[in-house]
Amino acid sequence: IFRQNQGMLEASDSHHYVKPSLKHTNRFIRAGSVLVHGVEIEFLAMWLLPMLTNETRHIYTDSSTINALAFALINLRNEAAARDDRTTPSVHSFESYKGLKNQSFPNKAGLVVLVSASSGGGMIDELILNHGIDHSKICTLFYLGVEKVKCRILCDLTVKDSNPRGYEPARITKS
Repeated sequence: IFRQNQGMLEASDSHHYVKPSLKHTNRFIRAGSVLVHGVEIEFLAMWLLPMLTNETRHIYTDSSTINALAFALINLRNEAAARDDRTTPSVHSFESYKGLKNQSFPNKAGLVVLVSASSGGGMIDELILNHGIDHSKICTLFYLGVEKVKCRILCDLTVKDSNPRGYEPARITKS
């Protein structure tokens, strides 16, 4: 699904991307490009079902481009749940690092955070260390890197023995 929907943007040798973290990279994961077809969105949402409980009241995303996945997750859970166990968590996007600075998470026990993509885990660290969110409540949808990330990963894109068709980690610089 990721390759088919061209989720990876590759820069030429003379160009680079600036990530929302303001770091520079030769690759950029565009999660919104992957979430195009309803059946594929529901397929990905199915793998996130264990994160949603009766106590989940809010789903936060780092980008509104992945909100469709959050809504599909809610829908799938409610289709499988008994009538009395159905819930409709609100979906909020904090719009990456810029919005995260001013975002409050008042009900930490009743939330799930979906991070569209990561290559180093910086946003995950920010959510855990500066906002006090438990790592089990966070899931990165697409990960490409060598660092061990402190949350669930839906799809590790990194090339390795178990994923020989993966991508080489991105080259990342601070400026």
